[in-house]
Amino acid sequence: MAGQDRPRGDVSGSGHEHDRHDGQGLAQVALPGTQPALPARARRDGAETVLYLEHLGRTSGTIRNTVLEVVDHDEAAGSYHVAAGFGPESHWYRNLEQNPDVTIQVGRRRMSARSILLSPEKSGEMMVIYAQRYPKASRRIMSVVGLETDGTDESYREIGRTKVPFVRFEPRG
Repeated sequence: MAGQDRPRGDVSGSGHEHDRHDGQGLAQVALPGTQPALPARARRDGAETVLYLEHLGRTSGTIRNTVLEVVDHDEAAGSYHVAAGFGPESHWYRNLEQNPDVTIQVGRRRMSARSILLSPEKSGEMMVIYAQRYPKASRRIMSVVGLETDGTDESYREIGRTKVPFVRFEPRG
């Protein structure tokens, strides 16, 4: 659900631009100035599940890259929803607060987008939608990010309202 904020070119998670990932993650190798190779297996139910986010650092102004999970996609509007699984203090989320205009890539589709930080109420509803669609994954993710849930809609709604904000990316232009 949430990626880590890394300098351009570092999508491995290690902090070193040219390190290889162990093959279990979303990206294999990225060279400076290139986009990560997103594996074909990063799809569920025929839908793209990985969103590659290019955004500006709020203090440095440098381009940052983050790989996130697509929680929901509105085909008619062309918008995508993601969650800040590690909360509103995630660097990428804080960067969007300052600079909402971004570039995203989902599959082969790359576009300019505007990020919209959802309200706590809407984030709660999005968390319920995600938990209903993917109950096993949502329980596993809650464990990874250190959040407890009893598995009920209300429990997930409260997590979305108070701990895990959601973001919608809408195409620009």
